[in-house]
Formats: sequence, C-alpha cells, structure tokens
Amino acid sequence: MSLRRLCRTVKNLGHTALTFCDNMGVVLAMERGRSSSGPLNGLCRRAAAYIVAGGVNWRLRYIRSEANPADEPSRRFGEDMVRPRRKDTGDSLDAHISIHSFEQEHTVSQPSKPARRLRYTSDEVSFLELFSGTGRLSNAVRKAGMRVLPDFEISKDPIYDLLNPKTQDFIISLLTSGLVWYVHLGTPCTAWSRARHNIKNFRKARRKERQAVATALFTCRVIRTCLKKGILFTLENPSTSRLWQFGPLLELVKDKGLCFVHWDMCRYGAQHKKSTTILTNDRVFGVLGRKCQKDHSHDQLRGSVRAKVSGKWQTVNKTSLAGAYPGELCQHWAQALKEVAPFQAFGRILWREKNEFLAAVQEATCGYDRGHSSASTVCNPKHGDHPEDHSAPIKEAIQFIKHNPVVFGQFTKEQAAEELRKLRQG
Repeated sequence: MSLRRLCRTVKNLGHTALTFCDNMGVVLAMERGRSSSGPLNGLCRRAAAYIVAGGVNWRLRYIRSEANPADEPSRRFGEDMVRPRRKDTGDSLDAHISIHSFEQEHTVSQPSKPARRLRYTSDEVSFLELFSGTGRLSNAVRKAGMRVLPDFEISKDPIYDLLNPKTQDFIISLLTSGLVWYVHLGTPCTAWSRARHNIKNFRKARRKERQAVATALFTCRVIRTCLKKGILFTLENPSTSRLWQFGPLLELVKDKGLCFVHWDMCRYGAQHKKSTTILTNDRVFGVLGRKCQKDHSHDQLRGSVRAKVSGKWQTVNKTSLAGAYPGELCQHWAQALKEVAPFQAFGRILWREKNEFLAAVQEATCGYDRGHSSASTVCNPKHGDHPEDHSAPIKEAIQFIKHNPVVFGQFTKEQAAEELRKLRQG
C-alpha cells in the first residue's frame, strides 16, 4: 500500500524509496521478489509491476514492532485489535474499517452492530461449484493449488439448497462482488435425461419437472451474471439432455462468445460411455474434448445396482452413479484451469475464512422455511399439494411451464419436435 501511494506522486518516480516493516517474512520476500506463499507471491508480483512502471528502487528494512511508529495506528484497521466496549450498552466503540476504504480516504460509518462480511478482498478470487454432487472437481482444483469455496450440494446440508430463494440471492451477490473468478454448474438432469421413461407416479414426476425448471432458470440467471461480470463459467450436462433445448438457455447460446465442448466419459477411465457436453465462455476447455475410439466395450446405464451411498448400502439407479466425474477428468480439468487462472486465484482458503463463509451462507438463509416463499407464507395449501410447490422459485417454474413449451426427457422425438416447433413459433 505504501508503494502504491508513492507511485501516485510523479516526483517520487525514478527515485529510491525506503519502507520500514516489522514483519521479517514480508521484508525478505519483497527484497527477494518472490515467495512460496501464493497470496504473498501475488503481492510480490504487484509490487514488481509498480517498481518497473515507476522506475522506483524500493528497499525494505526490518524494524521491531515496539519501535515502529505505524504499528499502533495500523491496528485500528486490523481484526486482531481488542476493541473496547461501552459500559452502558456493551457495543464496540469502533467498527472494522477496510484497508480499501482507508487508502481511498473514505469515511466509514460506525454501526453499533457491524454487518457480517467475508474476509476476502478483490485481490483474492476463488472457484465455486454449484450442484456439485460428489465435489470431486472442487477437490481437484484445490489440489492444483487454487482457492476453492465450499461447494453447493443439498445432500451435504440444507443451507446449500439452491431452490432456496435466499441462497440464490446470496450466490448472485457473491458473483457480483468480484470474489469469484470461475463458476461450474452441474445442473441436475433428472427430468431432462433421455433415460427417463416408464413414469408411474405422475404427481412425483410433475414435482420433479417443476424442480428441474426452477434449477434451470436459476442456472440461466447465474450464466447471465457471469457474462455481465466477465466471470468464467461452465455448464455440464449429458449431450442428449433436453436441458440444451430449454428456451432461456437457447437464448443465451446465441452469444458469440460461448462454445460447446463434447467428450465421452470412457476416455477418462469410466466404464460407461456417457457422452457429455459443457457450455462455456472460454475455449481453453477444448482440451477436454475426447471422443470414444470404439475399441472397447461399455457398461449399459440401465437398471439399478447396490452401492454404498453416504456410508450406507442402497439400491440406486446406474444413471445416478454415472453422474460423478471420473478422477482423471477432474485432474485434466484442473490443469486446464491453471492456464487461465489469474494469480489471485492461487493459494488456499484458511479454515477461519471457510468458517466465515459458511456463517455468511447460514446468515443469508436464516429464517427460510423450505416450501414457502421468502415474501409470503402459504398457510392453507390445497389438498394434495407438496409444501415445496409454494416456494418462490417453484412458483416461477409453474408459471413458466404454463406459458412456455418445455421439452422433458420422457418425450419422444416426435413430441420433442412438436414442442420445439411451438417454441420457435412462440
């Protein structure tokens, strides 16, 4: 921050500048010009850019904290400060002031109860996976040395329910804040899958269709936000999924900056073929495109099988097990990301930062009762209705289905062609 301030004055350019620092690790890293720590190495690179651009010979020297006149005032802007309390109310005498506000000389109000905010700044950006399933991709990206936020999958915890309108708003605010550089969406394909047939429980089927449309609408909302904010994104679904024929998504595909990448899972060690497609706004993922060489046999994704799920043996459909990404695919995916990731994306999220993020998610979703709208509560649902049918995203999905043709997975080719014809005419 001191180097940045020096470079703002023209008369300082081309001269030698001396900065005292009471952190020996920082002094040695800056003098050397690099660090094994990802976040600190990013600061070294930024400092090098200012030094080269301004022709500044920047020297750092160590000073003991007790002899550093800037030590005590700087604690006013740090979270390690013990804030005094008022005797009458118990409130803090002052609130945390961000470094950015201090540097820009903005005055910050001092609320008695500061709102919770994340520890991250715009200098630290992270990877975010939505509808993550097993979360293997997040683990691979983390092992590749990049910052990864907790993945969102409802099977992990109800706070990750992406049909919760408050959770949806939290995700959108997270994207608009500039804290995320890449989003991956594994939108569920249950109702969109071509393997969907022999429906017996029609009430349950209609409920799944409403959920599918609700998640698809949220997916389109996320993609629009990514395109607006310049965030890298990928949307994955089977190549035969009817989701690719969803009206709002077809409108987004008209963007010339988007492209499709296709591959077969058997090329990444899976026993089944399962042709897969991603929609993305960066062609770097073209390296994932691998088609089956037809020199081996595949397991058919039909019927059910006994498998261990969450530590318990259960009978599950083979198609649901095939939804997990092979480890080899995740490794190639993470390596492709390293080629385009900004230097701010490298590093790791500390456990305190992770806990703060989870607390922010919990706070954002606080007071939401699954099955009810965030704006109003339905006290007397009709007989036979499912409580979830009255949530805001589901209501939006019901209205969308009522006024727009939607092609689900159980439709035959003739039915799908007729629905698409109506869609184009509408």
